[in-house]
Amino acid sequence: MICVVVPSHNQGQYISRIIRGYESQTVVPDLLLFVLDRSTDDSENIIRNTRTNLNVRYINKISGNNFSAGMTRDYGVTYIESYFPEYKTIIFTDGDCIPNENVVSLHVKNTQQHNTSIVSCGYRINETEQGEWEKDKRFIYADMCNDKKVGRVVLTKKLTIDSILTYSCNFAFNKKAIETCKNINFVLSSKNRVFN
Repeated sequence: MICVVVPSHNQGQYISRIIRGYESQTVVPDLLLFVLDRSTDDSENIIRNTRTNLNVRYINKISGNNFSAGMTRDYGVTYIESYFPEYKTIIFTDGDCIPNENVVSLHVKNTQQHNTSIVSCGYRINETEQGEWEKDKRFIYADMCNDKKVGRVVLTKKLTIDSILTYSCNFAFNKKAIETCKNINFVLSSKNRVFN
């Protein structure tokens, strides 16, 4: 099972386009989960009223004082583990990211290629004020990834949580990587979280 988690805080303006983007994938996800972090806009209504053949769900995260993408992603992981324990890959994108048609297929290809913990890292391109497209300047780890378009990072026991390169608006964990990160975080902080 392939799941997509989209943390969102008052980003309802992008929801319909995100749903359309996942409808157009070469490999369609089994679940598209929006995690609404204390949203006060019309995000819920947009999700409820967008007609789609996808399995689209949303949950509300009401705890915390500030938006935290990591905590919101963890909230989504907990939901998936509770209701879809058979999942194999969780893809994470941001609430303002419209996916190209290969995001799911490339992440699944990367995360399912070996029977080990794998994180697949992607990148974003931004439209400039002049209408041109450029690579996000935050894509600082490109040279450390095997593939410049969708790099992959294999997790082993020798890596620390600080060396897991997932700063991106789109990345994916296979089930073993979720478990590995939880184990690392539990040892470091006694918290059962993927993201520290």
